[in-house]
Amino acid sequence: MSEGPADDCILAATQAPLLLGESKSNSVNTNDSTMGNSSNKKHSAQPQDNGFSALRQAAIRELLETEINYVKVLSVICDGFLPAMRSHTNIFPRDSIDIIFSNITSIYRFHQVFLEALRKGVEQNQIAKVFLNMHKGFLCYSTYCNAYTRAVAELASYRDDKDARILLESCCLGQLPLSAHLLAPVQRICRYPLHLKKLMIDSSTNETGTESDQLNYEHVDLIQHNVPDTHATINMALQKMRVVIEAVNEGRRHSEIIAGYQASLQNFKGLPLHLFSTRFFLQADAKRLKHNLWNCRYILIIFDRQLIYCKRDFIRRRNFVYKGRLLLDCCTIVNMRDGAKFGLHTVKNAIRIYCRSRNK
Repeated sequence: MSEGPADDCILAATQAPLLLGESKSNSVNTNDSTMGNSSNKKHSAQPQDNGFSALRQAAIRELLETEINYVKVLSVICDGFLPAMRSHTNIFPRDSIDIIFSNITSIYRFHQVFLEALRKGVEQNQIAKVFLNMHKGFLCYSTYCNAYTRAVAELASYRDDKDARILLESCCLGQLPLSAHLLAPVQRICRYPLHLKKLMIDSSTNETGTESDQLNYEHVDLIQHNVPDTHATINMALQKMRVVIEAVNEGRRHSEIIAGYQASLQNFKGLPLHLFSTRFFLQADAKRLKHNLWNCRYILIIFDRQLIYCKRDFIRRRNFVYKGRLLLDCCTIVNMRDGAKFGLHTVKNAIRIYCRSRNK
């Protein structure tokens, strides 16, 4: 699939120079039986300082209570707002609902499982094990955070719609509005490294090299092993979650870049850029060569699955005039040898693109 004029050509390209925080939520008074057994004598060393031990117990309590509150927020969204809006498609079309909520239901399902695992981790003094075992599940936040800005804009478009306002207010029941609830996942994801850092207080250093320290956590089934909380295991969990946060933030950065290019393309045709790509790679000046002496200059904007070719808008200097698109899944790209002949041209820094869907 491709758009715009093109034929078998040489592109002689010269590369041009080219979060998150969490709002305070009300804690619930949790008389959870898990808290009383959070120190398993079989797997944890005796703390040497009661002050540090109290700090760690407070950190465990904060992690569990805030997770419980967060799952309640997700429940309000997925069991309250979402079904109500889906039952009134005359007010909120399905496409609009998909934009507003993105993959929030996937996040909710993940955290229902994660909360139960966290409760057991607290009981068994194996909180780090929970994060080591489930950290990849948090990558679902990348999709949500990428779509968050667009979701807020879509929701704001109903601000002057009386029926929409009445429906949303009926779902609030004196609580925060939907816009505040939708912000919660963006805030929550960055809190986990902070929680884990607090848990490292008074964690046993376990320098003797127990079974848990010797395990290769990337290649074993953690469910089959005891992984007691130590300074080393919690630090491993902390590093895993930092990698997740970095991936989420990087995805959001690319999403914002793609949205910026979308807004800057004049006379754009076809499906939006974000439906094909999640990563931006390069903007470069290029010449399109033909066998005769005639050639054209273009600006190439390269994403992970598509190449946009356009021209500079000389009136609005920051904008581009859209000329066409090549979907790279349908293309074969060959590097050309410097000095090779192509018609009347001698090429340098050139590639040849063949589009299978257009057979040229």
